Amino acid sequence: MATFQITGKLKALKDKENFKGFEVKNFSPSGWQTTRLKMNVVSGNNSFICEISGGKWADAARNKVIYTQSRAVNGGKSKPIQVDWNKRHDPATIGGVAGWRIYSVDLLDRKTRETMEKGSDEDQKNAKSMKHEYIEKTEFAEFMNDLISNPEYNDAMFTVKGTVDFSYSAEKDTYYRTLNIDKIWREADHTEPKAEMTLDAYYTADSIDRESFDETKKYLFNCYTDYYFSDIKAKRFVPMGLVIDGSENERTASSWANKLSKFEDDAAVRKVSLVCTMLNGAQTQKITYDDLSDEMKEDVDMGMITLEDAIRGLGGNMFGDRITETRVRTYVAKQGKNRADEPTAYGIEDLMLKPVLVASDDVADEDEDDI
Repeated sequence: MATFQITGKLKALKDKENFKGFEVKNFSPSGWQTTRLKMNVVSGNNSFICEISGGKWADAARNKVIYTQSRAVNGGKSKPIQVDWNKRHDPATIGGVAGWRIYSVDLLDRKTRETMEKGSDEDQKNAKSMKHEYIEKTEFAEFMNDLISNPEYNDAMFTVKGTVDFSYSAEKDTYYRTLNIDKIWREADHTEPKAEMTLDAYYTADSIDRESFDETKKYLFNCYTDYYFSDIKAKRFVPMGLVIDGSENERTASSWANKLSKFEDDAAVRKVSLVCTMLNGAQTQKITYDDLSDEMKEDVDMGMITLEDAIRGLGGNMFGDRITETRVRTYVAKQGKNRADEPTAYGIEDLMLKPVLVASDDVADEDEDDI
């Protein structure tokens, strides 16, 4: 499963006629109720819509248990468990739940937390009160809706972490992407913004598109990632258009392209675990001679000012085009393996198999990213 981690500032989304940043929906006659929060994470020049969503019975008396997973102990495996609804806030109950099924918000940055937890009893008590943990997502969404509306945290830096979830519209033959948050923690104010996605990429010998590299200095990596579609209870492969950027280092980009095109065995499909940089916004780029005004170019040509001083006077950088890309940054090294990639038993036909939905209402929401 693909995951993401974004560091930036959390911003509430403005409600529109057909769009709400925070919404509670009731369904009749079932009595089921869903709560969904969509927020904007502004990471430097980029911004990403992320969400938290969950469901419960609107009638509180009907909420008896929470279905979740146990924490693995003594080398054992995590197992499905049922938690008493009324004990969902008990520390002992939360402690028995698998970490990946605990949804948490830490309002202290890690250095401050470490200092306070080593301090006085009062410091330790205050540190404990600044971390909020949930095993039920509607309360997680409600807490975060209050937090992003609190002026105290307008300029605070946070890291959000979660899963990249996909849905599919058979009618439009289109996949949609949603960034679902499960962990949030405060960062020091000076922390650099960043946005990363980690995924397993499945690809063939023809996945690298070299056609436009001379013009764009980018290779397109047409690969797939695996995802479990709960509606059909099966894993399928979702197409991913990744980018290998060579604008600053053509040699490294070419090495990537050559490595991902190298098939030395009979495998039709190989796999590599990648860490990618997510971009969604106007990117800064270095100012060059071509970006100067005609008058300033003439001044440089006449020796009235050096090119370096002219660029420095303009700030050194400028905003370029708005870019929405997922760029390959590095690979995840596998312990005990000499290669980053590995063969799989899948065939090309496995990658092309579409997730057949059993529900008729399969149109994704407008805020999801069309990939």
